[in-house]
Amino acid sequence: MEYCKVTNQIFDIIRLLEDEKKKPKDYGVGDLLFHAEVMFLEAVANHPDENVSDLSEHFGITKGAVTQMSAKLL
Repeated sequence: MEYCKVTNQIFDIIRLLEDEKKKPKDYGVGDLLFHAEVMFLEAVANHPDENVSDLSEHFGITKGAVTQMSAKLL
């Protein structure tokens, strides 16, 4: 019984962390950014020579999604 309680508590914590990633936050620049947007900006900063095709492969998303994210962040 104790294992079930602990396991449920662990999954509750994981769900809370996942829910937090879905909420936009202010990272000190005055704009609200989602976790995925921050990860995208980090990838672009770490790989400045990658093009849209490279980034789409890196994230496992379409080229159109990369273009939309870029336009939104611009």
